[in-house]
Amino acid sequence: MKLSSISIIIVSGLLVLANVVLGQATHKSLMAGDAAYEQAEYAVAETEYRRAEREGNTFKALYNLGNTLYKQERYEESAEYFNRAMPLAENPKDKFDAQYNSGNAHLMAGKVEDAILFYKQAIKTDPTNSQAKFNLAVAKDALRQAQDQEQEQQQQQQQQEGEEGEEGEEGEQQENQEQQDGEQKDQEEKEKKDGEESEEDKEEEGEEGENEDQEESESEPQEDPQGGGADSSRLEKQSLDSLDAMKLLEIIQDEESKVQEKLKKFNSERTKSDKDW
Repeated sequence: MKLSSISIIIVSGLLVLANVVLGQATHKSLMAGDAAYEQAEYAVAETEYRRAEREGNTFKALYNLGNTLYKQERYEESAEYFNRAMPLAENPKDKFDAQYNSGNAHLMAGKVEDAILFYKQAIKTDPTNSQAKFNLAVAKDALRQAQDQEQEQQQQQQQQEGEEGEEGEEGEQQENQEQQDGEQKDQEEKEKKDGEESEEDKEEEGEEGENEDQEESESEPQEDPQGGGADSSRLEKQSLDSLDAMKLLEIIQDEESKVQEKLKKFNSERTKSDKDW
């Protein structure tokens, strides 16, 4: 019994001694971190505070590390250490400081809703703190502006999509109308050409009949007042047919060019509209 009691006392003494040594090491690291922080040597302070965190996961080590990261504009990391420090706070003041600083870090990181949450917690811890109330109002105003801007952008996007849809329908209708007009014009030209060819065939049949009558007649050939006009007329007609075909081709090509030009203009206007937005 006596030996066991002595062993327990020795182990307890060693644990106390270890805690004292560890506490001293932690305190030393914290002091070194504080000195570097006061000199604005935040990278050095971060190293010392991290050492203190490893030596003893205390409120001061986590809270001071959060402050050092905040000074280096590493706001998300900073907020993480303030959050870890909160449960280790030994009094309302330390708890308020961690909550308030977490709100600031979240706000600077652009996480406005989280900032509002921690400002509310800080005010609940210390309802008399005017700075926390002021920052809460600033965060709420920032959130409202962000929501209004997002809503405005959505409305603009919907309006743009609606306008593009209307332009697409108008362009398609215009293209269909131009195509119908072109087909109608082609049909009219074809009917005109067919009518002229029919008239030519009738004239040729009439002339052939007259020639046959003349060949069968036993009287001497007489000079036709039309002379070789029949052949000349046919040659002239053939020449006109060729010109009509060329003209029709030019008309079709011209109409196609107009349609292509309008389509290019329409697409260009749509592209320009997309860029403006």
